[in-house]
Amino acid sequence: MKSSGTGFFPSASQPAAAPAAERQREVSLEREPVREVEGNVVREGPDRVRIAQVIGATAAKKETYPERVARLQPLIDKQASAVRGVATREGLDPSDFRIIYSFDISGEAGEVCAFCGREGCQYKPTAFLKENREIDLLKDAMTVAQEVATSLGASYGLIAYDDDLIPLREVTPPDGLADRASVIETFGKFKDRKERPDITDRAWLDEKLAKWSIEDKFRNVAGEPADAGMMELATKMMKTSVGSGPMALMLAKSEKPKTSLRPLESAARRAQITPAGLAVGQEAAQVKRNMFKNTVEVPENHGLVESIGAGTTAALELE
Repeated sequence: MKSSGTGFFPSASQPAAAPAAERQREVSLEREPVREVEGNVVREGPDRVRIAQVIGATAAKKETYPERVARLQPLIDKQASAVRGVATREGLDPSDFRIIYSFDISGEAGEVCAFCGREGCQYKPTAFLKENREIDLLKDAMTVAQEVATSLGASYGLIAYDDDLIPLREVTPPDGLADRASVIETFGKFKDRKERPDITDRAWLDEKLAKWSIEDKFRNVAGEPADAGMMELATKMMKTSVGSGPMALMLAKSEKPKTSLRPLESAARRAQITPAGLAVGQEAAQVKRNMFKNTVEVPENHGLVESIGAGTTAALELE
């Protein structure tokens, strides 16, 4: 495991009101409805979407952790109830469980021409890091994981990683709401530590163009997911935890591992940890092939938040 792997611990006046015609521009598109995003994409019927771009609009209020929990409460209750029901049928007490929730947040490398701004153009190609296309709503997924474990009374830990990794929470019994909020805040800082540029921003393109060299095309902006380091860290975290109940690891992943994770699964089982996977996204079937034996396919990326309970029961081998 890389020595830097556990080292990430991050410690105007309003514009004058413009006429409505200048503040808002609307573009109508003939296309299938899409998911609403922060109120800027509005459904207008089965075959029409209105996209409204508001210039100088006030940014949406940042959602607090209690507000996030309240919004997700139906999902949390449903999944906690499902895990509790299975445990009861097996004659197990969920408060004896120890589980680590691990999320591979690796992004995807892209390439854009610094001169013309087009992806794929090879005149002045510049590598850049894209957001993970499939595992989105990660803060929601981590919130559901924390709240499900808290509802069950289970000891749990959290890990996030890409080419580096961070133990967001040691494997301990549930704590207070403020502590759980702090975990999500720390995760946000870890996720945002890397530059994921807006490639439509001409200023950013000009900056890259001014100092462009051919090496810019071959920069490794994404890195290699630290799968082995994650498993090593998870094993260490579990060894220092307290308890005698079942130990499990749930890994959510959307990028197909270059090599099989089965050797890592074998190492985990030797440490009495049972691993299970959530293969997320449109390529879930391909991702699943190189993951653990017990892996659940989540073909719709927004389905991750709805699959934490299934991942929990799979990892604990309750079904």
